[in-house]
Amino acid sequence: MKLTSGFLLLFIFVSGFRPLGHSEAIKREIVLCVDLSASTNGILHDIRTQLWTIINSSYKEPNSILRIGVVGYARPSFKASNSYIRIISDLTTDFDFIAYSLYQLKVQIEKGDQYVPNALKKTLTQITWDNNPNTTRVVYLIGNGSAYTGTQNLVNICEEFKKRNIVINSIYVDSDYRDFANAQGYHTIAKMTGGQLFRFKPSKQVEWDSNNITKAGLFYNMNHVFNSTFMFYTADASDRKQYLYDTDKFTLQNGIPYFLQRLKYKVSDSYQQTAEKYDLISYYLRNHSLPEKINMDFISQYDKVRSLDQVEEKVKQKAVARTKLLDEMRYIFDEETDINQQDADTSFNNIIIKQFN
Repeated sequence: MKLTSGFLLLFIFVSGFRPLGHSEAIKREIVLCVDLSASTNGILHDIRTQLWTIINSSYKEPNSILRIGVVGYARPSFKASNSYIRIISDLTTDFDFIAYSLYQLKVQIEKGDQYVPNALKKTLTQITWDNNPNTTRVVYLIGNGSAYTGTQNLVNICEEFKKRNIVINSIYVDSDYRDFANAQGYHTIAKMTGGQLFRFKPSKQVEWDSNNITKAGLFYNMNHVFNSTFMFYTADASDRKQYLYDTDKFTLQNGIPYFLQRLKYKVSDSYQQTAEKYDLISYYLRNHSLPEKINMDFISQYDKVRSLDQVEEKVKQKAVARTKLLDEMRYIFDEETDINQQDADTSFNNIIIKQFN
């Protein structure tokens, strides 16, 4: 089994994804609690490259709502005062921000201290979980080594997760599949919270071939035109523009299949809904009007408009261009067969996933 299919199926299977056609709104919250020390080198690459495939799969159902969060631990740069833990992203639908934040982290890192109980405690208390009982809430604890080091009591923390009805699925990153003693600690975490334990090897990062850009062809050009239709109008306009363009660049560098999965998400209704919070075109296409308040300082530096009349005229022009482009891109994606798997990168071939009863 290729890691592209195995890694994705792992998330679908243990997250409680329901069959297609389910009429009620399906709300899912997934937090990745990830050991980012030297012993798990490669797992960051796996998460970054598979993010868009996981997101696209979850949105095959029209009523699906997915929020993702990321907690990293065991990196010296996260500081001893924080128990070497950082909330990389709270639960959000702003997946561009998550991807951008993940790409700011170095893939290879020196040895760090792994305080699993402390990381789980922060995941429970510093993540803004939805308390709706109908929301499926899952933590993926991804790491290795001892699960008991740290200042928190692991058993008590697991009991707190169980009371909150938040499942922990443990994914033990193992280089030689002989570390049974430490893996048992991760098994205990999963068992106490109603989750499951999986073991696999992380992949090696794939070096970027500069010829990949030309191979992307039509999709790369369409993505460039698509990005030109954005008009950022919020106070963080410059950051938003950076998230958009840098995440495209970083994803493409990892391989065409991952870039296509990201582009497939960008043309979805879910992406347009998220983008309306900071992009005037997305807002206009969804609401058929402009926001009541627009700060010209936030958009004039990029779009060279000096009045609200010019803003409205430009928004309408870009809305027409994007609508046409979206129709073309969605048509092409609908015609694609097995886009998830056929061009899968060989860096995932060595995955082994084994479920423990």
